[in-house]
Amino acid sequence: TEVQYSTWVGDDNCDVTTNIEKCGWDGGDCHPDCPAEYITKLGNGVCEHKANIEGCDWDEGDCKETNDNLRTKYPSCPHLQYSAFMGDGRCEIDALNIEAVVGTEAIAFCNDNLRTKYPSCPHLQYSAFMGDGRCKIDALNIEACGWDGGDCILQNKYPNCPEEDLAYLNNNVCNYQSNVEACGWDGGDCEDDNKALQAKYPDCDQTQYSPFIGDGVCAIERLNIEACGWDGGDCMLQNKYPSCPEYSLSYLDDNVCNYQSNIEACGWDGGDCEASNDALRWNYPNCTEVQYSLWVGDKKCDYQTNVEVCGWDGGDCKKRNKALQNLYPECTELQYSTWIGDGKCDRQTNVEACGWDGGDCV
Repeated sequence: TEVQYSTWVGDDNCDVTTNIEKCGWDGGDCHPDCPAEYITKLGNGVCEHKANIEGCDWDEGDCKETNDNLRTKYPSCPHLQYSAFMGDGRCEIDALNIEAVVGTEAIAFCNDNLRTKYPSCPHLQYSAFMGDGRCKIDALNIEACGWDGGDCILQNKYPNCPEEDLAYLNNNVCNYQSNVEACGWDGGDCEDDNKALQAKYPDCDQTQYSPFIGDGVCAIERLNIEACGWDGGDCMLQNKYPSCPEYSLSYLDDNVCNYQSNIEACGWDGGDCEASNDALRWNYPNCTEVQYSLWVGDKKCDYQTNVEVCGWDGGDCKKRNKALQNLYPECTELQYSTWIGDGKCDRQTNVEACGWDGGDCV
């Protein structure tokens, strides 16, 4: 019924659409006993070991060279499927690690290290997995094989430690992921942090997160409790000013008035801006730009407070404003007087009455 694809049938290319029995397995182009996921990879010039079987016509010829080499060199080898891995310098395929396959020379390549280090180990077949950083082969996890060349030592010592956390052990860094009793408190690396936490906050039961206590960041919610000293003090400001933006919190309590946190939500910079704010409210009671109180009357013209209710920035902008009015008497954007003719095109003053931003936008 796949008439639409008639030109594909029997064209020496295996097409998935017509690779069905009623289409003659694409007119013979495909192989019904070949795994479907490898059909499109047949004959692509690369020997795919899973397609290197008779049902796939030995990867449709792609594995011919490696298969011929294996048959010639090791005629007793029963594993043609893995011919592409023969002599590639890596001992990874257990099925090939037998004398009939690789011969005595290659066996030495895989096994000499094991024989030298662990002469009593009876599992030469798994020599490639010795000391590879993974405790996966139970047969190697015995004393005669050095507990898998050392790979299983930590797993044996901490059998209840999650596998993904074992990787954090013994790196001389306190990792919270493995700072649990089952992992020996990160293999002992967290001992100092844990003792410090217990000494300072004996009622805090969040030992796992000890390295985060008092690190200057309020990030662990479970530490932000009284028993843990509000994360060792890290969360006190956040708790006091919950609506203060996170980036503004860092400016609080430094005895300097910072405009970034001089807003009501941050307690007017934690109180550090009280004096300048009071002065602004006294001198210019209708000025709403309290955040920038420190800039008013500082001898610099700041556009944020260059409005009449703020006394034209406490008088700082009067000279600039007057020059603008003389040059462009119909320009009403006095607030941005410092921007006009500064070499940058500003949309606020890019109007004819302001000389197209003093020529910056021409």
